[in-house]
Amino acid sequence: MKFAVVGTNFQYVPIAQRELVSFSDTKKLEMYACMENIGILYGAIVSTCNRSEIYFLYEKEEQLCKMKELYLDFFHMKDKNLKIFHKQETEALTYMFEVCAGLQSLVVGEDQILGQMAESIQFAKEQGKCNKVLHKLFQEGIRCAKAIHRDFKISEHPLSIAYIGILQLMAHGGIKGKKVMVIGAGNMASLAMQYVFEHHPLKVYNVNRSIKNAMRLQEKFKDIQIISFDKRYEILEECDILICATSCPHVLICKEKLKTRRKPLLCLDLASPRDIDEQLKYHPDITLFDIDSLQEIACANVKKREELAEASRQHIIQSVQDCEKWMASVPMDKTIAGLQERCDEVIQSTYDLLERKLELTKREKYILYKTLHASMYRLMKEPIRTLKQIEVDKQEQYKEMVEKLFEMEDAG
Repeated sequence: MKFAVVGTNFQYVPIAQRELVSFSDTKKLEMYACMENIGILYGAIVSTCNRSEIYFLYEKEEQLCKMKELYLDFFHMKDKNLKIFHKQETEALTYMFEVCAGLQSLVVGEDQILGQMAESIQFAKEQGKCNKVLHKLFQEGIRCAKAIHRDFKISEHPLSIAYIGILQLMAHGGIKGKKVMVIGAGNMASLAMQYVFEHHPLKVYNVNRSIKNAMRLQEKFKDIQIISFDKRYEILEECDILICATSCPHVLICKEKLKTRRKPLLCLDLASPRDIDEQLKYHPDITLFDIDSLQEIACANVKKREELAEASRQHIIQSVQDCEKWMASVPMDKTIAGLQERCDEVIQSTYDLLERKLELTKREKYILYKTLHASMYRLMKEPIRTLKQIEVDKQEQYKEMVEKLFEMEDAG
């Protein structure tokens, strides 16, 4: 039994094409039925905004070829130049582990995909499409990913400019108990405000030329106080933090208006072009962070994520090798189970013989059975361990020998 993956993702096709090969739950069930027709009984389908992939087990090479054709036929994409990929055995297993760990994600190290992988294997189990092998491989991939997130902490190096900006504010005095002014009501301003409220400010003012836009923002953040654009400098006098995120083509906060300020002010300019006069960075009581300074941090974080990702791949290599060793032992499972069953028969027949010949109390019978059981399994422990480690090309030879020695004709 071999492991493979077929599908496509953001590395191969744009979102417009990925939308055409998305799996709803109903489509997953339809795909499972089609897979059965080509003899593929077990698989997990992963469908997100960034990927549409099927991880599956197969026996023959021709099934892998048929699976690639099935994927294209299922979505009527055979003649539409959809770029898909396939990987098998070690390459497929390594890829699956890297997907679980977020190393194959658009944002390297993100952990949302881990939950999506867990959901896909759970859905497969509920539909009877997950056997012992597929379950084990996914569980190991998920376990390895959790260890990587715990040990390498890749996601703790943020790439979002807004989030990096908030972290800078936190590092220079924090937000809790502070008065914050946010100028703007677009997506960036909304995101920044979301982060601000997570840190429990005393008060949040919103300034916008359009009262309509400000009120729309207030529907999402009930506790903000809307201030007219003309009063921005007046209210700014009592604020500790200023965040700007507009699309205005010129400066909104001028150096001249803050010349006399003596109260510390943290400024976060998320706009391009800039909303805050760059000369304010020379003001003794003002600390200014703009897009350029935040972008430097983001680039450093990208580099750090890449370094951590490369280090975590070494962890994956070992985990994949362990999985492959386990998979190699699976064909011996039936023989080992037969051997254990034969041991149980010997234990029971020996116990029955001794029970008939000896006059034993109930406690003595219990001790006799436990002793026989422990002795037999202690005797068989090493042979069973050896059978699990037999090289693939020698497994059939050993199976025949064990089954013949222990009269296990039905085990194979």
